[in-house]
Amino acid sequence: MKIFSLILIISLIWYFLWLIFSRMHFLKNKKYTKFLFITILTIALYLFVSNLFFSSLLEPESLKFNKTQWMKNDLIRYQMIKDLRDKKTLIEKDSAEIKSLLGFPNTIDSLKTKWTYFILTNNGFDHEMKKLEIKFMNGISSDISYK
Repeated sequence: MKIFSLILIISLIWYFLWLIFSRMHFLKNKKYTKFLFITILTIALYLFVSNLFFSSLLEPESLKFNKTQWMKNDLIRYQMIKDLRDKKTLIEKDSAEIKSLLGFPNTIDSLKTKWTYFILTNNGFDHEMKKLEIKFMNGISSDISYK
């Protein structure tokens, strides 16, 4: 997505420069300038459409949370995060309930108010490590974040 944004910004800058120079008559042969402009605009449009297409293909399939699958297979956990967050499955649970659903956390902070589970995601090209953080207030889970 960053590459697309960069290409879009460059294309817009080029377009505005073209408008300025074409009105100042610095460019004598407007036919070639229009051809060049259309070519660059076509390439930018192609990159935009292909980025939308491939990002939709690479969007992970969302799975319904299943405790057994969560415990058994680390590689599909990232697909269950959306369901956990949407249904607020982890909110207002005590630590024993969280442990029974997700297992033991990878890290617990010193005050025992934040538990972290490392989630391995697959973006189609590479694996990335993300964190599911559960915050506790008075022994009850109050907030979850996924980053």
